[in-house]
Amino acid sequence: MSKIVTLSFFLAKALIMEKSSYLFAIMAVVIMVIALGLGSVDIGSRNKLFEDVLLTSQGYLLLIAAFFYAFMLVSRDRNLGLFVLPIANGVSRGQYLAALMGAMVWVVGILFVLFLITDIFFLIIVEDEVHGMLLWQIFLYFLASLLAAFLFIGIASYVTLTNAVLYVAALFFIGNALDELYLYAYQMQSDSWLQWTASFGYYLLPNFSLFDWQAQIVNRRDIPLYDSAVLPLLYFGIWTLFLYFIALAHFRKKAMILGY
Repeated sequence: MSKIVTLSFFLAKALIMEKSSYLFAIMAVVIMVIALGLGSVDIGSRNKLFEDVLLTSQGYLLLIAAFFYAFMLVSRDRNLGLFVLPIANGVSRGQYLAALMGAMVWVVGILFVLFLITDIFFLIIVEDEVHGMLLWQIFLYFLASLLAAFLFIGIASYVTLTNAVLYVAALFFIGNALDELYLYAYQMQSDSWLQWTASFGYYLLPNFSLFDWQAQIVNRRDIPLYDSAVLPLLYFGIWTLFLYFIALAHFRKKAMILGY
């Protein structure tokens, strides 16, 4: 375990040192300024616009960062043959793959923690209180971003980087709409084929809609604990293990040469 943590931290540090990381920092500051500027705008519900802008922009920035760093990580691993060095020094292939995924947790996690701290500060300034569910939604967006990054790592083990980007992007947009498709299918009670398709997609495809409770949270609606916490955490854990073993199945067969 210590080897995995050390190696993942080393890989994450190399990613963070990228000059493009400053762009994410600038974008984060811009998001905060815009949200704070909209804090006093009343659209019928106090602070609703402020919270919507804050959550939506931070969620997408976490996702963009996860995609970008996952692409950079896999690209370096593939083009530079980074895997050769740690494996040659006593790290198993399974440990190295776990370190790749762990590096994403470090990198995206830093951005998440920064968002969490600044959100608490801004919520106190704008609303004089900290609504815990708003912070929980940022955490769910963090999990969704990690799931997208792990999905990219898993798919990129079998296809080119360009194809992996396209597949993950398609799965992400489909996964965000699965809840609406599921609801629509079961309102059309006469169409059993549509219901079967919706159920299949809802449970077997990467369902990113399980991590999005923003509308209910911003409108202060009650959400069952199982739906907003237990199910997303369980779903994230199952998919992470699945993607890890899917990627490992191919990684174990890979020849230790450059330019594969």
